[in-house]
Amino acid sequence: MPRVNWSQAAGEAVLILSGVLVALAADAWWEERSERRQEREYLEALSSELAQMKSHVEGVVRQAT
Repeated sequence: MPRVNWSQAAGEAVLILSGVLVALAADAWWEERSERRQEREYLEALSSELAQMKSHVEGVVRQAT
């Protein structure tokens, strides 16, 4: 029966766990970055739409007076 080198097995387990944790952290960072970019795009579109609506309302008010 082969003997298990527990220190080597533990080292490999730590390396695997470290790799998984780094990959999860990178994925979370990338997802957060993507969400922030999408959030900025939504806010820019909302701001543009609000400016257009304001201009339209001001035009209607000018015509009514």
